[in-house]
Amino acid sequence: MKYFKLTIEYLRKNFFRLFLLVLLPATVLGLFCEPASMPVLLKQIGASGETMTFGEIYGNTTTFYQAWWQIVLIIIVPVFGISAMAGVIDRDVKIGEFTFRKIHIRVNENFWMATTVVIIVIIILELAQLMLAALIGLWLTVLPLSTGLILSWISVALIYFLAMCVFTTGAMWIPHTLNTGYSPLRALFDAIRQTRDHFWALFAGAILSMLPLLVIVFVEGLLALGITQIVVGVCYGLLIIYYASFIFVTYYDIEGLEREDLNKIKIWSRK
Repeated sequence: MKYFKLTIEYLRKNFFRLFLLVLLPATVLGLFCEPASMPVLLKQIGASGETMTFGEIYGNTTTFYQAWWQIVLIIIVPVFGISAMAGVIDRDVKIGEFTFRKIHIRVNENFWMATTVVIIVIIILELAQLMLAALIGLWLTVLPLSTGLILSWISVALIYFLAMCVFTTGAMWIPHTLNTGYSPLRALFDAIRQTRDHFWALFAGAILSMLPLLVIVFVEGLLALGITQIVVGVCYGLLIIYYASFIFVTYYDIEGLEREDLNKIKIWSRK
């Protein structure tokens, strides 16, 4: 709860300004990515009583069934949003200056780091969907439908839990890279070591934001209200804002660094 509270305190001051940076990425992700596709699909299988094969399950849940230009948008637009947001938050906690002034410099500085992060996140999520499709396809093929669905729901919970563990383990990667100047690989290994003694506190801070949003998306999918893309877009925007703030405020707390945004001072630099 500690890191969740620290993040909420930071967002009380900066939420609406950060929301401006996430509008476009959230819109793109809302249009083309469905985070609760697997649970919704399982609910549909249970209601219809019809089983599905591995290929059918994966084809209905993967992000890569889309046109190539949609996949490019899913990668590129969040990269620019994350680059800008990381630069703005880093500057705020480091020198106490929250500004969009010369934001293109922050985007340029953080572009390749953000690109690496986005690609890795997509790979992790796709591997999770692939494993789930394989497990669920197996359960539904070799077991009675009711038993297969029970094991499928257990598999979803387990794989999502493992994915959250991976994201928690690498939570300090971006702020550690920006504050040390290390190469991305060295910064990743150092960030993992940083996380080791604080893993469950970080995990709690991350899951407290992600779980409610997943539930909201799942419920909307079940109710079929016709506003899925709006709900998903809003949830993605909230998640990006929260997680970006979360990794910086927790990094400064774990490292014992002084946050200048709390001191309300401004140090103007050439940039």
